Amino acid sequence: MLQMKSPGFAVHRLVLGPLNTNCYIVDTAKGGIIIDPVADAEYIIRYCHEIDVAPKFAMLTHAHFDHIGAAAGLIESGFVDELWHHESDEIEFKRAKTYAMLIAKRTLDLPPTSARKPYDAGFIDMLNGFGLAIHHLPGHTPGCCIIYDLDRKYLFTGDIILNNRVPGVRTAVGEDRDLMRAAMRYIQKEFTPRTLIFPGHGDITLSETEFAYNKVIRDLLDKAV
Repeated sequence: MLQMKSPGFAVHRLVLGPLNTNCYIVDTAKGGIIIDPVADAEYIIRYCHEIDVAPKFAMLTHAHFDHIGAAAGLIESGFVDELWHHESDEIEFKRAKTYAMLIAKRTLDLPPTSARKPYDAGFIDMLNGFGLAIHHLPGHTPGCCIIYDLDRKYLFTGDIILNNRVPGVRTAVGEDRDLMRAAMRYIQKEFTPRTLIFPGHGDITLSETEFAYNKVIRDLLDKAV
């Protein structure tokens, strides 16, 4: 579903997988990008064909099982050749199959290591050419990253910030609360209250809304030592 469109930049959101995780297809003047290929590779491919977007690559906010479920299928089908991620999340790939079975009662195929590419200076330069940037904000996972446009109007937060209306458990296994607090403070400082947030779960929201009303964020910031 089309969520946002401006000249040379459009964002489509697909809600997929057992945890209703958001997959974003970003259509830029330089080509398409898949952010978090969460599940159902066939559906993602079909949707991209319907909107006439040919993704150049896929990339991750983080490597939890519910954010990588379609990666293997996209790569094995030849639809994308590369899955870019932060190198600190390699450990999450190793855990993903176990958590997929424990939490979702599903098997998970991992993308081949040959297609998994760690974010590096060359990739960051290439991403800038698409009008996007990344910043490493560990806490939710060791390699968790935010992705944003160069004008800082649009922010893909993965599971660092979720829409306040998303029900259920809000803390992941192994999450570092001190680092999460630092990540929240970074976002609050570096992005305006009117920044549009594209979260890992739930509807698109505004930064000011989440920092004012999101109980998880308020609890983290209010309980700072």
